[in-house]
Amino acid sequence: MRDNNYVGWMAALGRGDQHPGGAAASELLSTWIDPWLPGSLVELGAGIGANAARLRTRGWTVTAVEPNPRLRRQGASRGLRVLDCSAESLAGIVRPGSVDVVVAESVLALTDLPRALASVATVLRPGGALAFCDLVWTEHADPARVREVHDDSLARFGIPVATRERLTWADWNHVLSLAGFDVRSDAPAPTDGVRAPGLSHRLRSPLASLRIHRSHRGQLNVPGDWLEARCALAVRL
Repeated sequence: MRDNNYVGWMAALGRGDQHPGGAAASELLSTWIDPWLPGSLVELGAGIGANAARLRTRGWTVTAVEPNPRLRRQGASRGLRVLDCSAESLAGIVRPGSVDVVVAESVLALTDLPRALASVATVLRPGGALAFCDLVWTEHADPARVREVHDDSLARFGIPVATRERLTWADWNHVLSLAGFDVRSDAPAPTDGVRAPGLSHRLRSPLASLRIHRSHRGQLNVPGDWLEARCALAVRL
């Protein structure tokens, strides 16, 4: 049985790097975490395992985390160790203080962020790093409509575009600080070149899918200045 949602489409396409910034953002995060090599790394929401497999070739001892069974099977087919758990439950599966780096690409915004960050902080050793990219609300986003956009994208695609509350990058920094992290690097997610139009390109993120879906039905698009794609490296204090 195939899931008729965003995750199901990604499983059917068998394509990795389906997140803002694509492979270029993944490469930026990989470069940022190189100082922790060699070491143990957990990737949250690893999907089909494409990025986890690349990280393994760089010298990391990789554990992939993926709650979707179809995607887990694809990751396991790459020879990866794949755990079935969420970001929030990671600390109940992985030994506390045993991980050097956690990577999350378009994952944290879909979680209960304080709980997920607390879980990540628990499994990281002191001085370990969290490297992530996500879509983040900007100050231009209308707080009254943020929940509508979140719930609409979740209902249509099985995955929301961003947090249900309007958390700006300043808010993210605050939540990270409360969880015991210090942001050392951050930057807009890079682009990874011009792609030919196609289903895989259109599904680069739920936001792109939502815009296409709505425009085809004459509905209001999500304004382009409401969201920004950010990459960041945060160190556990």
